[in-house]
Amino acid sequence: MGPGFPQANAQPAQQAAIIIALVAIFIVVLVYLATSILFLISLQRTLEAVKRRNRTLEPGLVWLLLVPILNLFWVHVLAKQIPRSLQNEYSDRGWNTAGESFAFKAGQVWSWATILEIFASIASEISQSPFIKLVNVAFLIAIACSSVSFWVQTASYRRELKLRKTNNFTYDLTSELEAYTTELSLDPPDGEWQAAPPKPKVQREDIDDLERRAREL
Repeated sequence: MGPGFPQANAQPAQQAAIIIALVAIFIVVLVYLATSILFLISLQRTLEAVKRRNRTLEPGLVWLLLVPILNLFWVHVLAKQIPRSLQNEYSDRGWNTAGESFAFKAGQVWSWATILEIFASIASEISQSPFIKLVNVAFLIAIACSSVSFWVQTASYRRELKLRKTNNFTYDLTSELEAYTTELSLDPPDGEWQAAPPKPKVQREDIDDLERRAREL
């Protein structure tokens, strides 16, 4: 019976190791999916911040990146069309685009590294070469870094679009309202110019409604 005890003890240990490995894999997959969803939500909101006439891609189409096989092509579409949409929006508003990359460089690294990593992974499985495995790891690191950079840069452009749009619109609207409330009218009996009676004060709700309508244009 002596030799049987190590085997009996080894089985629970192996089962525990398998369970731990499965839990670890589940956590990694869950974190990856959660990060991917947050990433795509950010890209969708970035496109939503761009006027429809300036978009080269509809916001909801970013989710096609989750479709297997198609995502190998779609990553190139996102990496190209999102920066182009941002550039169109800047130009349409008359903002200076000199020196602005609109995350184009980060997007190109992200898209091409994704394709090259697939080939490196296949080659690594075929040849079992340590060098090719190292190259594959390098591509994975490049994908992670460039995708995060693309995420951060596009989110930064989105915040700038919303901030400058709101500030400019509020300033113009306030100026027009002030000019309107200080108009002069002619008093018929005296024939002299007098300040017009105070106009009804514009409510904040009216300004918010006008801002909302302007964003929809």
